[in-house]
Amino acid sequence: MLRVAVVGSGPSGCYTAQGLVEQDPGVHVDVLDRLPCPYGLVRYGVAPDHEKIKSLQNTLRAVLEHDRVRFLGGVPVGPGGVPADRLRELYHAVVYCVGAATDRRLGVPGEDLPGSWSATEFVSWYSAHPDAPGRGADGDRAADGFLRGVRSAVVIGLGNVAVDVTRILARRAAELSRTDVPHAALTALAASAVTDIHMVGRRGPSQARFTTKELRELATLPDSGVAVDAAELAADPACADP
Repeated sequence: MLRVAVVGSGPSGCYTAQGLVEQDPGVHVDVLDRLPCPYGLVRYGVAPDHEKIKSLQNTLRAVLEHDRVRFLGGVPVGPGGVPADRLRELYHAVVYCVGAATDRRLGVPGEDLPGSWSATEFVSWYSAHPDAPGRGADGDRAADGFLRGVRSAVVIGLGNVAVDVTRILARRAAELSRTDVPHAALTALAASAVTDIHMVGRRGPSQARFTTKELRELATLPDSGVAVDAAELAADPACADP
């Protein structure tokens, strides 16, 4: 019997475990995660109003319920947790299926000013991530910091996460109440006074990384309008069609 440890229980970790047990009937897999709940970004990164994508958890759950797969939550690996050398002693093989757990700081002036938040902090807050700022003894402190007294928000970035953040800020609380958004975030969003949201990219439309589907969704939000400066849609000459 071969014992394999898979570190990380997001899609890559679950599919790795699935592939291992399907290819060899003698393999037993332990899926380790520092968080108490599995599914990684499917659980803690996908926006709560994207229920179809979040339903992927059902597929991943089937993997973790396999009789030769075991999920072990609350098991950090590395500094402050189980040493990597110890894992190699306990298992025949160790597969790491983890991503970046923290932001990469930009090092730009004003990055630490009040009201400046990373996408990781904001997404963690509305996704009930255990590491979200304000969880625990200080309660809704983060909710106040994100939205209290805010009327205009600026989202820097042109990827799907930027569109998610923009959409969550613009959605009505009644729509989000049908999702798994945590109560503290829902309460803060319901009381939000934000009326203007600006998406800002440092480059042009040719370098935008959001999908067309995500962008179109913004235009369907009730009581919202999308304004685009036509001059800013001019293609970068370096990216023009031949």
